[in-house]
Amino acid sequence: MPQEKRHPPESRAQRSLETLIIFRRSLIYQTKEFFQNSTLHGVRYIAESGRPIGEKFMWFCFTSIGAVTALVIIMSLWEKFQTNPTITGLDTDFHNQNVVFPTTVVCPEAAFDHDKTYEKVYNTLA
Repeated sequence: MPQEKRHPPESRAQRSLETLIIFRRSLIYQTKEFFQNSTLHGVRYIAESGRPIGEKFMWFCFTSIGAVTALVIIMSLWEKFQTNPTITGLDTDFHNQNVVFPTTVVCPEAAFDHDKTYEKVYNTLA
């Protein structure tokens, strides 16, 4: 059997600690990078350098409240959809012939002669 190289406990602990430190720094850097380049409203101000800590905290609270509120609404709507799904149908059976449309009047450029029209209608129908 090949012998495994055993490390003293402090060196394993030391490597583990260094790995955690590198992971923490990487996580902080990536989070800051995401916040600075995000298009979500208010998120950019959380990581922006030069802002007072109170303002950063305020933006963090506002964006967190907005995210939680959106999640609650989405979960509520999802639960409502699961219990009573909506089925949308299109009804094409229209038998209503009594639809009243607005009157359209076209005015001719020449003056209207009532006597000629009456005479023409009378001669045609009589």
